[in-house]
Amino acid sequence: MSNYQNYPQCIKDALDYFQTSAERKILDVVKTSITSFFFNPMDLKEGNNQSLDAFTDFDAYQKRKFIPNSHYDDTLIVNMIEPKLDQGPWIAGGAVRLWYLGQNVGDHDIDIWFRDAEQVAECIRRIKDKCPYTASIHYKSSNAITFIITDSDQNHKWKLQLIIKNFYSTPEEIIKNFDFSCTKLVTDGHKVLFGETTLPDINNRTLKIDRLQKDVIRRMVKYVAYGYTPTLESIEFLKENSFMIDSNFEGASNEYEDV
Repeated sequence: MSNYQNYPQCIKDALDYFQTSAERKILDVVKTSITSFFFNPMDLKEGNNQSLDAFTDFDAYQKRKFIPNSHYDDTLIVNMIEPKLDQGPWIAGGAVRLWYLGQNVGDHDIDIWFRDAEQVAECIRRIKDKCPYTASIHYKSSNAITFIITDSDQNHKWKLQLIIKNFYSTPEEIIKNFDFSCTKLVTDGHKVLFGETTLPDINNRTLKIDRLQKDVIRRMVKYVAYGYTPTLESIEFLKENSFMIDSNFEGASNEYEDV
């Protein structure tokens, strides 16, 4: 990709390091260390539904109760990424929503956000050094680096999208920019932070627009297909801001997949 030359040097070095042996398999991975976390939304306890507004720094939210958030099928991948709520990298968006619902990611993406370019480079090195399956670079752009990880024995694939368009200092900064409230979740695989109405909106399959994006119609259609119903307020909001919306959404796509 031509954009490869525009990457920071640390990311270019990490990609070169990865590509020296991208298609390999580590046979001595100790899988018994995998921890599984299943969560039923009906088990939500009073006091867990905390808005991100309550968490102004790590020391504040570290003392709160959180929802265990990952899925057995995806835990090895999450452990390989080594996300950390206090300093990144962070997993956020659609994959976390699926884990909250007790589902694995299936054909959906695992989107990963970072604090800086050095953290991206370190994640790429971990994919090379720790991935027990076949890993390859599927796509590179100025927005994201996409890896496909294949477990041929189980006929399963994961798509990891390393988001490099912007870097963030806190998990709150990441999900503040998400369009739908039901996608505002960020996790380290064990704990999760979420938006003010995120959990009720997921549980009720409600689609509420928190931030307008140009391709909102295409994304709304996708979530309606998932069984979500747009709120009347969201429909009115779209009508009032129709001049900002790309109505030619068929075949449209972000340079990295949706969260």
